[in-house]
Amino acid sequence: MSRTSDHRITLRLKPEEHARIVALAGDVPLSAFIREAALGDASGKRAKPQRRVRLEDKAAAAILARLGTHQLVREFRQAARAAENGVLDADAAQLAKIDEAHVLLRDIRAILMDALGRRGS
Repeated sequence: MSRTSDHRITLRLKPEEHARIVALAGDVPLSAFIREAALGDASGKRAKPQRRVRLEDKAAAAILARLGTHQLVREFRQAARAAENGVLDADAAQLAKIDEAHVLLRDIRAILMDALGRRGS
């Protein structure tokens, strides 16, 4: 499905005209205010622009993927389960470190998911 491009209109205003329109528009973007004033209800809803993935998003997604598949993370999960089940001989200090690392990884994952605009599960 191809998308038709918008047409741009340039409007010259005197400073006092511009100030009046800005004041009337309030918090509404000027283009939306002028469109509504000119077309009224016939203006219809405009489609929201699609979110473009930035390089930072790609990097965050790559880090998140590595967190989910890295061998060290899998081994950490196995060690944490073994410690919780009493299979791994660990004292309270070691269990606290495991819990601290687990919280850190969970927080990193949540931050990355939030940066990507997704909800964590």
